[in-house]
Parts: sequence; C-alpha cells; structure tokens
Amino acid sequence: MKKVFLASTSNFSPDEITLSSENLFPAIDLNGFFEDLTCELRAFQAKRQIEIGSTYLFGGAIADLLLGNRPKDYDVFVRSPDWINVIKRFRTARDNVSGFKEAMELNEVEEHTLYGYLNPVSKIDDMVPFTDNDLIGLNTAYLGAYSRGNSPVQVDLRIGSHAPGIVKFLQNVSSPVMAAGIEITETGDVLYAHHVQFFGDLEKGIMRVRKETPELAEKADRKGLRLETIS
Repeated sequence: MKKVFLASTSNFSPDEITLSSENLFPAIDLNGFFEDLTCELRAFQAKRQIEIGSTYLFGGAIADLLLGNRPKDYDVFVRSPDWINVIKRFRTARDNVSGFKEAMELNEVEEHTLYGYLNPVSKIDDMVPFTDNDLIGLNTAYLGAYSRGNSPVQVDLRIGSHAPGIVKFLQNVSSPVMAAGIEITETGDVLYAHHVQFFGDLEKGIMRVRKETPELAEKADRKGLRLETIS
C-alpha cells in the first residue's frame, strides 16, 4: 500500500497526455473488469447512502498487461466525499472512546457500514492515515480483493474527496509507462488516456523517471524494463 500518493507537483504537461473516448488499449481485455468493479462498488455503497462519483483505473497494471505480465495489483481511485466523511466520523468516534470493548464494537460497526462482507472490494489490510493535497483533496486508501469469477485480484483502492479528471491525474505519475488510465465519469462515460510516449517507451523496454528510487527500481525490474533518468 502506497502511503505517499502521486507527485506533489506535475511531472508532465497536459499536452503530453492523450485523451480519447475511443479505446486506446484494444490489445488487452480490461474494460469489462473495471466497469464491473465500478458498477458493483457504486451499487454496494448506494445502499449505505454513500455516493461514488468518477472512478479511475491507472498505473502500472495497464503496462503489465501489454507486456504480458500478471499485474501485482490494480490501482483504482474513486471520488466520494460521502465515503470520506463517514470514515472521518468513525475515526473521530474511535479516538474518543475510552474502553477496549467500546473500540472493538465501533470497529465492527465500521467494518459492516463501510466495507461489509458483500463489498466487491473487500478490505484485506488496514486503511492508511488521511492525507490532503490539491490534486484529490482529503484521501485515504486500503488494499482490497476483488473477486471476479474464480480469479480474485488485489486492488489498491484510493478514496478522495475531489476528482481532477484523468488528464490532470496522470500528469502527476512518476513515468510515461505508468501514465495510462481509464476514467468512468459520474454519468457513465468512459475515457481513455496515456502519455504520448507510453507505447514508445514500452517498445524500447525502458521506464523513464525524473529521479530514481528503490521503489521505482523494483517496479521497473518486475516489469522487465530498464530504468532511465529523464534529462
């Protein structure tokens, strides 16, 4: 689970991101998975009076699938001020209880209310602390499992109070080969976006970044790509 989410400033300009209503990733069978996840998550939370807005599928999973790799997980972002506000209320209440029994009872209510056994993205790890930034507002995340048939996959689910649009969102990722995504808008429109050098870098087998870090080196190695620094 990533505790630091995206860059604090844009790595790429808007002109470097291609946006289309046409499928930009026809070589991979991806859209059904993301649309199903979004539909199921919206329906589940609607029963709890929690509205889910725009959702994004983004990050290295798209590159992995194009390279023939099995993604480690799928990065998904959802805009939901309602969900954020409910989480805040539970965390505040838990901070104010004095006894262990009361805290455990509150945890059980929170699990049922926010996640529940029927949540399509069932929580398998603790939520990370809240952070706040200009891109997605107040946000938190958890690692979950999404079962589709007999093939459950891990989903790194990020919940934020603001959705900037997929183009601005991808401007803040670390590398052109990570700058690929799909947005399902609140009205159900599907948009596709990627960095203009996304496919070219994949063909060259490189992952270009502005600053090398151990985490990025691990990502490049797992994808079978050569890490290079953008000059």
